[in-house]
Amino acid sequence: MKKQIMSVVNKSEGLKKKVYKKDGKTTQYGVCYEIHQKWLNSYGVYSAGEITLAIKSIFDTEVFYNPMKIDQIKDINLAYNVYDMGYNSGKSTSIKLLQECINVFLDEGKEIDVDGGIGKLTLAALNFVLKSKFKKSFVKTYIKFRKAKYIDILHEYRESKEHSDEHLMNCLESWNRRCRRIS
Repeated sequence: MKKQIMSVVNKSEGLKKKVYKKDGKTTQYGVCYEIHQKWLNSYGVYSAGEITLAIKSIFDTEVFYNPMKIDQIKDINLAYNVYDMGYNSGKSTSIKLLQECINVFLDEGKEIDVDGGIGKLTLAALNFVLKSKFKKSFVKTYIKFRKAKYIDILHEYRESKEHSDEHLMNCLESWNRRCRRIS
C-alpha cells in the first residue's frame, strides 16, 4: 500500500531536482527546507539544494506516513487521500478533516474529538465506519471534505490579494486532481 500511495503522491509533488523558490521558501523534491529545517538539519541537510531522493524517502516516512498512521487506514483510497492531504496541507488539517468526516457517520453522542491527532479513539471509530455499510460513502465524503477545505484555503488566499485569480484557479485545478481514488 505504501509504495502505491507514495508513487501517486510523488507524481503530484514532482520529483524535480531543481530547487524551487516561492514566498522566500525553498523546496526540492517536494520538501520545503524552511518548514522542515530542524528535521533536515538532523540528517545533515542545511539547504534545499542538499535534499536528495534518499532523504526525501526517509522524510516522507518519518514526517508524514508513520505519524499519520497511514498503514492503519484499511482502505487504500482513503489512506491515499488522508496522506496526500497531509503532505499538501498539513498533517493536523488532514486528520481534523478525517475526524469531522468520521463524526458524520457516527451516532449522536458517539462522536470523537476533532483535535488533529490520530490515536486509538480515532482509529477505532474509523475502523468501525470502514467496516459498516457506509464505507464507500465515507471515502467519497472525505474527498468532498477535502475539496471543500481547498476552496476555503483559496478564499483566504484571494482575500489576502497576494495571488492572482489565474494562479488561484491553477491551484484549485491541481488540488482537485489530487482528490481521487487510486485503485
